[in-house]
Amino acid sequence: MSNPTSVNKETLGLKALSKSKKKKRHSLWHDAWRRLKKDRVGLVALSVVIVYALLAILSAMGVLAADWSKEFGESYLPPSSEFLLGTDIFGRSVLLKVLHG
Repeated sequence: MSNPTSVNKETLGLKALSKSKKKKRHSLWHDAWRRLKKDRVGLVALSVVIVYALLAILSAMGVLAADWSKEFGESYLPPSSEFLLGTDIFGRSVLLKVLHG
């Protein structure tokens, strides 16, 4: 027959070994973020999506392009430092129209 104390020591040793070898588990979001940080193309794509989302939110709140229907200048002005994309037939800024939707 085997000695009960040696069995207990062996099982205790195995439990201690298995506890030390276990890896700390992370959440799904933590794992996804860790993998995304390694992917440069993914980070660039995420930043583009975030910029577009911020533009959409700020435009909907009226912070950006709130007065896009206001007449700013002459009709069909070419792009310049004042109107980056020029103006439309009514003299409105095309850039503000694009931002507002």
